[in-house]
Amino acid sequence: MRATVQPDLNSKKNNIDKHIRLVLDADGPQYVNLTSIGSTLHVRRVRYLYYTHSFADLLIREMLMGHAQDVAASSAFRGKMERMMGSLLRRDEWHYVSMDATLKLCMKVTGQAPYRASKKIREEAPFGDEVAWRRLLTVRGRTGAVLLMQPIQNESSEQIAEALKDNFSEEQLMSFRHVGTDSPSEKLLSTLAEVCPRTAMLEFSMSQSETSGILDNLNEEVPFRDRLEFIKAIAALCCKYRNGMPGVLNSTLQASNPKQIFPWQRSQSASDTTIRSTSPHKETETRRQEQDEVRPDWRAGKATLNFALELQMGGQRFDADFTPIAFHQGPPRPGDAMALLLGDGAEAEEGITVLRSESSVDAEGNILVKLFEYDPKAFRSLRLLVMPMVADPAFRANWSDWIPASDLDRKFLREHDRCLESGLVRSRYAVCGADDGIASGIALSDQPFIVPVPLFNSQPAALPTFTIVPRKGALKAVEGWEWPSQEHSVIINFDAVDSPAAWAARKHGCSLLNETAAERGILASADATCQLLSECPSEELCTKVLTQSLGGRNATDTDLHDLHEGRKPNQTMLLSPEGAVKLLLCLRTRAPDCSEGFERKWLYDPGSRSISLADYALKVPMETLLERADRLRNFAGLSLLKEIRRNLTEEAQKSP
Repeated sequence: MRATVQPDLNSKKNNIDKHIRLVLDADGPQYVNLTSIGSTLHVRRVRYLYYTHSFADLLIREMLMGHAQDVAASSAFRGKMERMMGSLLRRDEWHYVSMDATLKLCMKVTGQAPYRASKKIREEAPFGDEVAWRRLLTVRGRTGAVLLMQPIQNESSEQIAEALKDNFSEEQLMSFRHVGTDSPSEKLLSTLAEVCPRTAMLEFSMSQSETSGILDNLNEEVPFRDRLEFIKAIAALCCKYRNGMPGVLNSTLQASNPKQIFPWQRSQSASDTTIRSTSPHKETETRRQEQDEVRPDWRAGKATLNFALELQMGGQRFDADFTPIAFHQGPPRPGDAMALLLGDGAEAEEGITVLRSESSVDAEGNILVKLFEYDPKAFRSLRLLVMPMVADPAFRANWSDWIPASDLDRKFLREHDRCLESGLVRSRYAVCGADDGIASGIALSDQPFIVPVPLFNSQPAALPTFTIVPRKGALKAVEGWEWPSQEHSVIINFDAVDSPAAWAARKHGCSLLNETAAERGILASADATCQLLSECPSEELCTKVLTQSLGGRNATDTDLHDLHEGRKPNQTMLLSPEGAVKLLLCLRTRAPDCSEGFERKWLYDPGSRSISLADYALKVPMETLLERADRLRNFAGLSLLKEIRRNLTEEAQKSP
């Protein structure tokens, strides 16, 4: 005690217990002077129990060593891991991953011989070479978060792909876009593509000095000496002109030491125009390849132009495949679009979350946005940023109703996949950080439009539309020409469900029925209603489904005056015709008691070729009914068709 109790106690007092304290330390318990606690000795306490940081670490380690499996399997631990993984997935952590395999950590594994030992010793160990763990695979995400630590036998492509497949869900693997590793190979890329089909390969390893040296030293009169020299020349071209390599017609066609890059030669057929290069390339001030007049054979306002390049260097000639370009008369349609879904957290301190979404453009120029699963209750509001992109910089999108995005939202859009992956987009649009445009010399000032997304309903109250119009002063030669306005729309779809209410029903279950805001969204979603009908069977829910989802007449809401006057009450159906058919099929399989609780009298309208349910607002076109029932080729679909045919009224059967 004299060695640990410092400073010394007063030798004239016997009641030393009031002036000393027992402290638990990793080296063992010891008594210390009370005055030293907090000044020279830093400890924590639980009532009169004092302990050091090293003791706490030792205690937790000893507790977990014997119960690690129980802790990892506990519901609290698994719930925390699920919430953490969900948060990482919403923040697109798997967009870019880096992989590395460490050797030293596995050298201490008991039961296997060191990798430097002879083959005989390694095979005689309890864990032979075939099963020994030699590497510790570490996978880090976009922000540096450790997503996986898995021991593997070797760094083969099969071992890495198997580790990713065993530890990541299908949704996480689909989020892989770019993979960084210190040992890339074509085999690794092809193997990863089987488990991560959206993985892209980026290669910028050739320096600018090496690129310039290869291109400047090319001799157009001397053929390549070997295959390696040719591959290096192609790599240098790709590195220097990587933005223009896809082969856009108006993209730059130039070289540091110009070889013979041939312009176009035309040949017309009955339905399209083909052009092929046959003469030396001449650079122009506009950095475009100028051609003679091309007159396509227009049919129904459309035409197709096929073109190809031939590159001749010395005595060698390289042909490119024909690339078709479709033309149509009138203003252009959007060729691509950026869409970004942002959510404001339910709590103010949670901030803004970027949710997973994908966008594309159909043949008519409409923007298709696909949203992936999220919890509507986790947000107080959602908004979708949409920006159409037109290939011709002389045109822009003109919205029917303009809701501009904030500066903060535009910063999120700058991190969008299109801005990060496409050099053309990044160098053209100011919202992606461009200073000047590659085509017009000035960055295009297009801005995203905000579409408010309801938390529980499938579609906003009014989806905006847009047209493609010329930019002011961009087409001086045709100023005053009235362009035909073809309206394009934004179509929102949800992954595997008809509404986000279905995701909420899957996660929160019956508790949603007590919330007014969520209940209407659930009754307007066939998927959400089917989910809760099987989990929360009740007469009240059945009544709401019949009266609101299907638009049935409620006795308590019936207007007696309307009945006496021979008019039907004002009834509305929350579901779409497709959703109504799906719900009818669901009632037969998941809620038979509710399905049998109402009378069915089907009526056929020959004018609109649709059927309706008497005393209900339900009205479904025959084409929709047959398509939906045929899609669900099971007993429920067949029995529904039989029931409709059996319960048609005499008047309905004679009317056709």
